Amino acid sequence: MTEQQIPKLAGVIVEHQHHFGALPNEDAQWAILNTATAIGLWVEAIKNRTKTTITKLLEFVTPVKITAVKKFVASDHFKAGQTVDGVNYYSS
Repeated sequence: MTEQQIPKLAGVIVEHQHHFGALPNEDAQWAILNTATAIGLWVEAIKNRTKTTITKLLEFVTPVKITAVKKFVASDHFKAGQTVDGVNYYSS
């Protein structure tokens, strides 16, 4: 980060400070009393945002073998009011 980016970042945080309203009072008070630690946590969360997002979205469970199909039309297989494998289908 360049020295010019720091004041810009601080200004944008002030501009969007209303988002801190989502913090419970107890957490906000902790951040006030432990500002350097809170900023460190925020910095680490931002640096790791892609790794964390990918890990939560894509979790390997098990390999699955499937046969190829030439064409699949969902509406041919899933009808409103039908239940398939315990899942009910409704039209919107």
